Amino acid sequence: MGNGSENSVFNAEYIDCPVCGCKSEHHFLNESLFEVTSEEVDLKPVLKWNKRIHAKYNPHLYYILQCPTCFFSGDVEFFRKPTNDFNFSVKLFDRKAKELAFTDPVTSRVLTVMKADTPIMDFNFTDAIKRYLSAIFFLRQFSSIVEKDSMALGRYCLHYSWLLKDLFNSGFKEDGLKLFRQLEAKLGENWKDFIINPEDALKQALLYYETCLYFSCIPEKMDCELEMLQLVGRLELALGRFRQAQDAFFKCIRNTYVKIEELQKHDMDDSIRAKIKKWNLFAEQTRSFLKASKEPA
Repeated sequence: MGNGSENSVFNAEYIDCPVCGCKSEHHFLNESLFEVTSEEVDLKPVLKWNKRIHAKYNPHLYYILQCPTCFFSGDVEFFRKPTNDFNFSVKLFDRKAKELAFTDPVTSRVLTVMKADTPIMDFNFTDAIKRYLSAIFFLRQFSSIVEKDSMALGRYCLHYSWLLKDLFNSGFKEDGLKLFRQLEAKLGENWKDFIINPEDALKQALLYYETCLYFSCIPEKMDCELEMLQLVGRLELALGRFRQAQDAFFKCIRNTYVKIEELQKHDMDDSIRAKIKKWNLFAEQTRSFLKASKEPA
């Protein structure tokens, strides 16, 4: 990505802001520094660093980008294709986003308070937290996103839960708690219910994914309904809600085999066989999660 070399810690790329349109340089952690060896039940990646010295660069710190001009925050997917996760036009998004960033006093204040001034090379948990919260707050100002097309909100809250999990298991937990107290004092009535612990972030992610799955046309449009249904089950399992997890996994397995049966009606070629193999493996993976969701005695 960008102009980074194999040995650099960060790679740089210039990207246009989807709100103010200004092009600015953003930095991404060089993915050649580590490998993902597995993932936890909530999809949180388990990493193996190629060099121990680079382990201090937690990838979750750099997931959310922030425009240095208008202070809008979002992930790289959103910066490049801001309406990909929504069922409304770029024009409608542009109008509402600009209104929020430049004329709405509450949103403008929140974005300003959440502005991170630290250079990316020195980024820490508190800088990342402000970016995540800013991104979540901004999208929550769109009623249609909160009530229907909430995939991006689910994604942000899920990644935020991973960040908070790492924060709470690190020596920087007190710094994070101090930041939350400072934000509470600065924001006052502007925003009182921001998330401050991993479990609540995970619950919020689950709510947004379920909302999108059952009320939005986006999962069907993006052909990710089965993956999202499995994810709902995985998040329920991560939260220890075994009956809800089982329900999601049962439904996912049933719908996966319906999809396989539909594929088997087509003339067989290598492409169809590959898809059938993929969904059979997916069904088996979901079965393993179903087995894991059997409530302990």
